[in-house]
Amino acid sequence: MSILRQGVSRKFWEGSIRMHVNPITLSFPPLLERQFSDEHFKSSRLFIRVSFIIGILMYSAFALLDRKVAPEVLTTLLKIRFLYICPIILITFLLSFCKWFKKYWQILIFLAIFLSGCGIIVMLLAGSDLVAQDYYVGLILVLIYGYFLIKLRYIYATYSGCLQLLLYFAIDYFYLDLPPQVSFANGFFLVSANLALIVGSYFIEYYTRSDFYARLLLDLERENVQRVNSELEKEVSRRTAELDSTNQELRHKIKELKLSQRELQESEEQLRLAFDASDASVWSLDLVSMKLLLTDVCHDILEYPAEQKVGHFDLDIIHQKDRTKFKLEIDKLLLKQTENTNIEFRLPSYSGSWKWLHAWGKISEYSPTNQPLIVMGPIFDITLRKENELELNNYRLNLEKSVRERTDSLESSQDALMYLMDDMNAASQKLKTVNKQLESVNKELESFSYSISHDLRAPLRGISGFTKILQDDYQDVLDDHGKEYLDLIKENSAMMSQLISDLLEFSRLGKQVIIPVAIDIPVLAKKIFATLTASIPERDIILETDEFPLIYADINLMNIVLTNLISNAVKFTVKCPKAVIRVGYSLEAGEHRICVQDNGVGFDMKYARKLFGVFQRMHSSEDYEGYGVGLSIVKRIITKHGGTTWAESEVDKGTSIFITLPRTEEEIELEEVNLQQD
Repeated sequence: MSILRQGVSRKFWEGSIRMHVNPITLSFPPLLERQFSDEHFKSSRLFIRVSFIIGILMYSAFALLDRKVAPEVLTTLLKIRFLYICPIILITFLLSFCKWFKKYWQILIFLAIFLSGCGIIVMLLAGSDLVAQDYYVGLILVLIYGYFLIKLRYIYATYSGCLQLLLYFAIDYFYLDLPPQVSFANGFFLVSANLALIVGSYFIEYYTRSDFYARLLLDLERENVQRVNSELEKEVSRRTAELDSTNQELRHKIKELKLSQRELQESEEQLRLAFDASDASVWSLDLVSMKLLLTDVCHDILEYPAEQKVGHFDLDIIHQKDRTKFKLEIDKLLLKQTENTNIEFRLPSYSGSWKWLHAWGKISEYSPTNQPLIVMGPIFDITLRKENELELNNYRLNLEKSVRERTDSLESSQDALMYLMDDMNAASQKLKTVNKQLESVNKELESFSYSISHDLRAPLRGISGFTKILQDDYQDVLDDHGKEYLDLIKENSAMMSQLISDLLEFSRLGKQVIIPVAIDIPVLAKKIFATLTASIPERDIILETDEFPLIYADINLMNIVLTNLISNAVKFTVKCPKAVIRVGYSLEAGEHRICVQDNGVGFDMKYARKLFGVFQRMHSSEDYEGYGVGLSIVKRIITKHGGTTWAESEVDKGTSIFITLPRTEEEIELEEVNLQQD
């Protein structure tokens, strides 16, 4: 339906609104024909049913004519009427109430009309000569009924009428014994009536279709008008909203402009007052003529009488020692090496003395070709300041003379200073020796820790082994207290073994050589997180990671760092209904800053200084497992990389562990290469 309307609407707006029908069958194009058939059926359904009832009544009423005209074959004629024709019409009438009747209604009505006409023809054949001579009028009534009263389409009515006439002529020619004049007259009237009915039915259906097409165009025009009105209303609303917004912006800009004007006036007034209070003035330089332009205030500074004031001066008026410097500063301004100039120079006063002036200026006017024309700015009289500076310089020279005299008296003390330097060098040498001894002690301490860790494992394995033997072989001999003691021995042995392992790992860190490689921190963190949470699927834990650049560090050591930090976050969020662990990143002061944050139990920051110490715990071992070595390992690894570690936390609000790593030469070179490629 929508496709049909779109097609007709397009033709309507393109100006091609002529109705397109098949001139023979009076059929629209398929989609339009379907819509016409639906509408024609809806408007004709009641009329069809009434026509069927009228047809049954008419066939029944003409039974009286059978009695008058052909009483000898009355029974046969009544059988044809009431056992053949009327049941056909009645069945078609009843079928009109079926849902599928809409699809086949033209064909069914065509069959009913054709069979009804055939019934009249059978009456002609079964009746007397009088019946055969006069009942052709009944056939004309059937034709009229089919063409006009029953809403049968012109093409189907034409088929029905022509078939009935052919059948009539065949019966008349082969079976009816009518005079030629009567047979010709009957045939002439039947053919004439059929032709007239065909023409009438053709034009009735044509104008019916024209009316339908005109209504369709009218509906489409109405819809298009409504659509255009709707679009116009939307456009008007949009434009109104835009105008309202523009008006608001204009009012806001007008308000800002008025405020700016008021502020400008206030600034101008303040500037005027400042100039009046500071004896400042305005100067300018014409870059075309290279003339120095001075205001009346400048002339007052130079002590010119009112009648001797000149509007402009050549640059030659500037003191010879200041002239070259003045021109260089102006050239820098013109070459855009600086945005403003700041010059101190001397001009002669009317009395012949030199006045020191401090001028500040910038280019204030350009030509249409963007060439600078005028330099303008404030100018100040600094003669008094220069005189004070000269006096101060003289005082400084006198002071330097006094210092030199004092220096001569202090030369004798330099020998004492030399002896002091020798003592400091000796102390520095001793400090280097102590540092070497300290490094040796640290190495021995690491070796000792490693050896102790290995040596302690043997007795622990013996304790664990004997405890297992007692549990396996003397299970029935020991009472409950004995079994409990054995469990405690076993647990403490395992704890001691873990502590030794942690100490062993801690001692190894001092010997391990850092091999930096490019690390994708988010990928490594997700892999560690998946491993740590695989055994606790019942917990609701999520891991969030920021975007990281590739960070160059030792992959094995960074794996230990992230494992310790993420395992702590998993451990200390065990009481959270929904644990969130975030691995964040930022670049601060040229260093990589990595933060592992959780929403767990947290701790009091007054104990933060103990956090990274060996065997230092913030919570009891009954609440959270662990031995207080993990963060000390993290700190040692990060320190070995040249970074720092610290923590921020709040009780019951989570903990953030921060680590920093310096950027390596590989990262800086890679960044420079990427910038060059961009």
